[in-house]
Amino acid sequence: MFDITTAPILVESGFLPTRAPERIPAGTTYRDLDLLPGNRARWRRKGWIDLGGIAKGYAVDCAVAALRSHGVATGIVNAGGDLRCFGEMQPIHIRDPNAPTILMHLGWLADAALASSAGYFSSIDRGGRRIDPLVDPRRRSCTSWDASISVAAPDAMAADALTKIVRLTPDSAPEMLDRFGAQAIVIDREGTRCCGRSLLQADITK
Repeated sequence: MFDITTAPILVESGFLPTRAPERIPAGTTYRDLDLLPGNRARWRRKGWIDLGGIAKGYAVDCAVAALRSHGVATGIVNAGGDLRCFGEMQPIHIRDPNAPTILMHLGWLADAALASSAGYFSSIDRGGRRIDPLVDPRRRSCTSWDASISVAAPDAMAADALTKIVRLTPDSAPEMLDRFGAQAIVIDREGTRCCGRSLLQADITK
């Protein structure tokens, strides 16, 4: 479900810039992309990729690695929606999806990361329908976030990617969360629900 070859759909939907006059590739999926030894990749046919779904998490992980390499013992790197803390336990707040200007206290986190995704700032109207920069690869179209989804995981890149998995395939989410040692927190008008390993301390894990 996490398909990096959905860039053409994001371009057509207005979330990524058009590369005029280049023709937008159609119908490519991750099956058209071969991952080769030596950090190389090869297209079987022309396509575009978008790593926006993990880029911020990856950058946060790199920042934490740099801090640790310089002897920093404790800290938090917060890139807005994606954060990772190490050393001492840190308080974690996210936006209330029903009132995005209000911060909600989720609990405390130590030596782990948290990524949050929601559509309150990114949605656009397309033909009378609200869509967000989230592609459902089964339908080959952008869909919307109908809740705020946060994932706590050992690293920020995994947490970033798993927010999309939880939204697009909720039935298989428990298995994926267990595989990555992660915890999902879903917040909507019905309240707060959690699934997976309890990485956040206090408050929501009571």
